[in-house]
Amino acid sequence: MNNESLFSMALGLQSPWKVEEIIFSNDNILEQNELHLQIGFESGARFADEWGFSAQCMIQSIGNGNT
Repeated sequence: MNNESLFSMALGLQSPWKVEEIIFSNDNILEQNELHLQIGFESGARFADEWGFSAQCMIQSIGNGNT
């Protein structure tokens, strides 16, 4: 099991949602630690609209080069 799957399970994410990227930064000088999780969805996923109809709501592009 990879870290992305582990965090997805810990957060209770269900398909099509998933953790895509995990970034942990440790700043010893400022004594700060940060955990950043990039949440995304599986390619071709369909989402329900405000009336609950999911068949019509397929994401074509999310603007970061992924389709």
